Amino acid sequence: MNDLNEEPTDFYLSSYTLEENIPPGTTIATIHGVDEDIGDTHTFSFLSGFLQSSGNSAFIIDGNKLIIKNQPDYEKQSSYTVVIKATDQNGKSSKGTYYKTINVIDIKENKETKI
Repeated sequence: MNDLNEEPTDFYLSSYTLEENIPPGTTIATIHGVDEDIGDTHTFSFLSGFLQSSGNSAFIIDGNKLIIKNQPDYEKQSSYTVVIKATDQNGKSSKGTYYKTINVIDIKENKETKI
């Protein structure tokens, strides 16, 4: 009996939160493919053109790392939604539109009082 290669069915992130004011270029999560074929390795890319992909532009993907481009500010944006496609080493890709929301954690900031 031959075991056929199945396409990835989804992706997940190692973290779904990030603190505001972290430096640009910070890795905020690792990306993992969900695949019936246990030994498959995956590459990841953004999918655009979906309402849920509005947060894609705030990040870059480097291998399996999701990296923030600019310093996040909770008061300007409290969450980002990303749409990511997983592709296995045999070229099979996730077929659905899978998106995840990443929440920004509000950090109490010391504000100088002007007199």
